[in-house]
Amino acid sequence: MSRKEPKTLRVACFEDGRRKIITFKRGAYWWSAAEGAYPLSAALESIKEQGGWIETIPNPNHRARGLFGQSALDLNSSAKRKRKSGLWEGCFNFSKEIPMSMIVQPQPDRPDPSVIAAQNDAFRKLACLGVPPAQPIQGRMHVTRALMEAGDGFMAEVVKATGEFATFEPENDPEGWHDFGAVEIRGETAFWKIDLYEADSDFRYGAETPDNPASTMRVLTIMLARDW
Repeated sequence: MSRKEPKTLRVACFEDGRRKIITFKRGAYWWSAAEGAYPLSAALESIKEQGGWIETIPNPNHRARGLFGQSALDLNSSAKRKRKSGLWEGCFNFSKEIPMSMIVQPQPDRPDPSVIAAQNDAFRKLACLGVPPAQPIQGRMHVTRALMEAGDGFMAEVVKATGEFATFEPENDPEGWHDFGAVEIRGETAFWKIDLYEADSDFRYGAETPDNPASTMRVLTIMLARDW
């Protein structure tokens, strides 16, 4: 298998016995064929509103890395894979469901939310305010076309407010990652969100160790709420 699988999976659990892997597809986090939400914090909140809860389980499809950080079966395929480069418009560079018969195990190496939050804050201030971080942080900032075309300095005000945002509460930050927020400028609401990916996955897979800035690529997206 050449696909890179994360070490763990998030599972939405319900009192009626349903257990669904949370997957990301079509721009949303899905826990059933008909229910999805974005960003992840909104999906988790929706699951909790239905009386559910989240558990983290080992991914049975994950293979530990071998010598030189690769599985032997992946050497040929990864050698053929070329990394893509370049920016998309409005982007700025800085730097399935599975059977649930398995036993849920505790995750002693679960990342510290406060560490991820501090790194997300540092990257947001770097991208929006130009404040250098204490340690190198990889990432990109993407501003949607509608916000770019707003004119009259509106985008600059939204970006600045995004960098200065500090109002995090359990309602808008259930995981404590500081990865989502809303700002209001001139009566218009804008959303920002930070997604974390494996640095060498071309933005296809979520970060396996999101508290490690060396292996994590961040994407900060800023958009108008009406374009959500």
